[in-house]
Amino acid sequence: MGNIYQITSFLHAPDMVESLKFFCDVLTSELKARHSNYAYVEFDGCGLRFLEEPARKPQADGTARVTVHVGVADVDMLHPKRGPARASLSPDRIEPMKDMPHGQREVKVRMPDGDRLNFGAAVT
Repeated sequence: MGNIYQITSFLHAPDMVESLKFFCDVLTSELKARHSNYAYVEFDGCGLRFLEEPARKPQADGTARVTVHVGVADVDMLHPKRGPARASLSPDRIEPMKDMPHGQREVKVRMPDGDRLNFGAAVT
């Protein structure tokens, strides 16, 4: 392999303030950089980048355009670590943890713009 060591997608946020509040306050990520329409946060040392796109609207039918999978060592640990803030999420924003047929235990969280975060770990 050559010099490539990372590929990073950008989340396009219609409301940067609302997105950062969700990621930093509810999901306890850390804001590392904020410049104009750009932001960078870290989840336990892993980066996620945002570009503010005010004209971006949710899908008319409410379905997510994007799902970001976050691989974790132990998805069950998300409950106590992120529990108090997660309790503030309405039931339509978080799905119950579920063992999937493809060998992952997953919990899905809907972001403020309707897109989805999928936290998953291998079922052992």
